[in-house]
Amino acid sequence: MRIANSDRPPVIFRAPRVGLANMLIAWSRAVVFAELNGIPWRSYGWSAFRPGPWLRREARKRLYHGLFRPNLSLFQMAVTELKIRRARSVLFDPELAKMDISEHLVVFRRFPRGPDFFAGLHEHTELLKWHFDKLLTPAIHQAMAGESPVSIACHIRRGDFIAPGDPRYTVGGKYCQTPNEFYRDSILAIRSQAGEILPATVFSNGHSSELEELLQMDGVTLAQPRSDLVDLLRMSRADYLVTSAWSSFSYLAGFLGNATMIRPPYAESCPIRSSSTTAFEGTLSEFIEQSVKERAAA
Repeated sequence: MRIANSDRPPVIFRAPRVGLANMLIAWSRAVVFAELNGIPWRSYGWSAFRPGPWLRREARKRLYHGLFRPNLSLFQMAVTELKIRRARSVLFDPELAKMDISEHLVVFRRFPRGPDFFAGLHEHTELLKWHFDKLLTPAIHQAMAGESPVSIACHIRRGDFIAPGDPRYTVGGKYCQTPNEFYRDSILAIRSQAGEILPATVFSNGHSSELEELLQMDGVTLAQPRSDLVDLLRMSRADYLVTSAWSSFSYLAGFLGNATMIRPPYAESCPIRSSSTTAFEGTLSEFIEQSVKERAAA
């Protein structure tokens, strides 16, 4: 890990008013840039109010106050914000490379649009995990200490994603909800491969009525209400992770962990994890195919 030069202005991450995963992926780019250039990083804006979940009546309201350690004073935030608004000698969202930035304040504030959410981050996975752990408040570490392990985590994105019945909806379409059948089939395939009815936990910003088909399965439960960050951490530490198409929240959980990760077959997505990761990452059909080969070889 490079030792940051504290004599140079820090790289600033100004959190955009988006969901948790998009913020953290954008933050990751600031951290990597700071590391490449030997500069410290600072962040602010994590707890800004987001009206969207309230207007859409989502089950989760995306409230992020108290999740991350502050590392800028109110005065420093005000000075930084003034510089950003003037946009003088400010370099916004540069490429992840070593460069001469002595005359600039570097600010990261743009969130990823996908599909390659993790471009330039794969080789820095362990660095980002280390900084991420340090970013969390003691309250989050304490909350995680009391959480039980998750065997199968199913992340089911609802809320702001396009629902069946909407004229814009197509199965596998951009920002369309992934059907419940995909999760049902994934749970059954995982249990078949394991040879036992492993418990499955559903993490969702939807309402239980939207998930009834899955919650009626044996050993499938809806995660108790927690902060989005606790959900993300629990998912990242699961043994198996079944993701939602187009959801950066799903993908970040996979990036941070080593779970066997099953993705929908129609999701436009680039690799989530480094090629050096040995854990499985692929579609349900690929997972089933691998399971068949493993049984044949046993």
